[in-house]
Amino acid sequence: MKNKLYDVRLHPVAGLLFLLAGVVLLSWIADCYGWYVVYTATGEEIRLQNLLSAEGIRWWLRSMVPNFLHYAHPGQAVVAAMGGGVALHAFAGCRPLTVRKQRALTAALAVAGGYMLLVLLLAVPSWGILRGANGGLFPSPFTESLLFLLSLGTALTGAVYGALSGRYQRRGALLAGLTCAMPFLGCYFVISFFTSQLYACVVYTRMARLLLLWWPGLSLCLPLLYALPVGLACHLYRRQRIFSAR
Repeated sequence: MKNKLYDVRLHPVAGLLFLLAGVVLLSWIADCYGWYVVYTATGEEIRLQNLLSAEGIRWWLRSMVPNFLHYAHPGQAVVAAMGGGVALHAFAGCRPLTVRKQRALTAALAVAGGYMLLVLLLAVPSWGILRGANGGLFPSPFTESLLFLLSLGTALTGAVYGALSGRYQRRGALLAGLTCAMPFLGCYFVISFFTSQLYACVVYTRMARLLLLWWPGLSLCLPLLYALPVGLACHLYRRQRIFSAR
């Protein structure tokens, strides 16, 4: 009975589509009836932009892909997934912790520590090659490539452990680690696409401005929208694994 109830739960993508449809419908109704809100501080009339108008449709068609690219940052996500995937794949079989695995873990932690020291040595001193042209850290190659540096360090740690523990003895094992997180990444991209469209439509229709007028504290919650796809993707990925295992 529990499995049957789980099967009928609302899919995350379906939930986002319902919210998106609600935004579109509300913008159309508000435009049809001429609804508006007067901002008392300035006397400005705030009207919702109709997404079903010719202008709204043109905007959506032009900005659909840029909305996704600016929201999901697919390049950064792939880089992070490759490094994290190697570590997850390598350490997946670390238990039980045998003597060989203990030595491999010690060596992997030593490599991670040495890598961190090397990066700091190249970034912190005034002569570091990872500093900017003006000698500072903001902006600099260090800050601009921080995600790649973290991903590379994570991948090196996992690869060392996998090689010394015996997990990466067969051909193609490291490649399997690099692609380990790609199924999750697929879920993340799908969720991010619809979340980005919902966010962009709320901003374009001026609903976000109205919400901020009624609830100023909402601005503190906006950064959480960027974490929403990660959480929903984890749920979707776990759900797919459960269904595929049946």
